Formats: sequence, C-alpha cells, structure tokens
Amino acid sequence: TDKYKKIKSEEMKERIKNQQFSLSSKLEEDFINDFIKPLNIEYETQYYLKDIHQYCDIYIPSKNLIIECDGSFWHCDPRLFPNGAVYDYQKRKIERDSIKNDYLVKNGFKLLRFWELDIINQPEYVKDEIKKIIID
Repeated sequence: TDKYKKIKSEEMKERIKNQQFSLSSKLEEDFINDFIKPLNIEYETQYYLKDIHQYCDIYIPSKNLIIECDGSFWHCDPRLFPNGAVYDYQKRKIERDSIKNDYLVKNGFKLLRFWELDIINQPEYVKDEIKKIIID
C-alpha cells in the first residue's frame, strides 16, 4: 500500500502542476466507455444533488440509478487501508460519501458503488451487478 500511496501522490502532484482537473476522473471516463456505453442506455455524468451540494458520478434516469466509481486512495478502500483513513481529506470524503448514500436511499434512488480495484480486476462482476438493475 505504501507503493500505491506514493504513485497516487505523484499522479496528483502532476495533475496540479499541469492544471489538469475536471469533475470526472480517468477511472470514471474509462468506466463509462467500458461498462455504460455498451449498454446503449441514456446516462448523465456528474449528476448534481442540489439538496446536499454533491455530485454523483453517473446517473441512469430510466432506472433511477446512481453509479459511483470509488477510487481506492480517495475513498479509502479498506483492502488498501485496513486501519482506516490516513489523511484528513480521506476522512472528509468518507463522511461525504455517507451523507450521499443516506440521501440517495432516502430519496428512492438505486445505488451501486464500485471500488477502483474491482473495476480494474473484476470487470465481469461489475458488468453483472449493473445488468441486474438495467435488465430488471
């Protein structure tokens, strides 16, 4: 995990240096290309929840489905951070994720969250989970 943390830190420094910021991450962009577009279904990216001032990665209106692509570093995947968040911004991200989850469930949205490692290493699992809701 130290190697992973160092890689992510270097990636972030490079993005800051090159002023390469957008609301969507490379993980989300790849996710859309690999998993959502092939479904030939209408979707929105960066769906804004004005009541809680947060964005959702992907929204599929016909299924009232929110899909979140959780980066292992920023969202603190417990497989890589077994002792919990290390940095304050990870703690804040986890808190905001909890608020978002509660809001979505209370307001009737379906929610799928996928860890970066699962998106990369278990694509069939991810596809199957999405299809369970899309085909329903």
